[in-house]
Amino acid sequence: MKKNLSPHRNSGFTLIELVIVIVILGILAVTALPKFVDINTDARKSTLKTVKSSLESSVKNLRVICNLYEECRNLPTWPNLDVYIPAYGQNIHMIGGFPEAGTLSRVGEIHDLIDSSGFEVTNPDGSHTRWSISDVENCYVQYKQIGSGETFPLIELVDSGC
Repeated sequence: MKKNLSPHRNSGFTLIELVIVIVILGILAVTALPKFVDINTDARKSTLKTVKSSLESSVKNLRVICNLYEECRNLPTWPNLDVYIPAYGQNIHMIGGFPEAGTLSRVGEIHDLIDSSGFEVTNPDGSHTRWSISDVENCYVQYKQIGSGETFPLIELVDSGC
């Protein structure tokens, strides 16, 4: 008769323990996934808010700078004029002391005043410039130059589709 001196030990997990662990991991993944999806949305919205703030700051700064130079300060509301702004080192197309939205083919308009890398910059018409997040609808910042009777350009954030 042989004596087995080592007690019999199970090594590893039972099938039930493995299934329970997999179920728990699945539940955690399902509850955590929406939070990670919202991170992308929040990041897009935050990026657009930064662009909007940059636009507002640039427009206000340009307005103050424009008031320092007589040729810019005395601009009529219409027509638009090119004014050399030494602080920016270039001609800026101005309407009533504010940058023109104009067309993207010209230099010295609102799209040249801020960094637009990573955005799709479009000009839906001659009075708007739009910074969009690529491949996402209704996720953009839009600059509308002043029109007749308006005193400040409209800078609008649209994030309903982000």
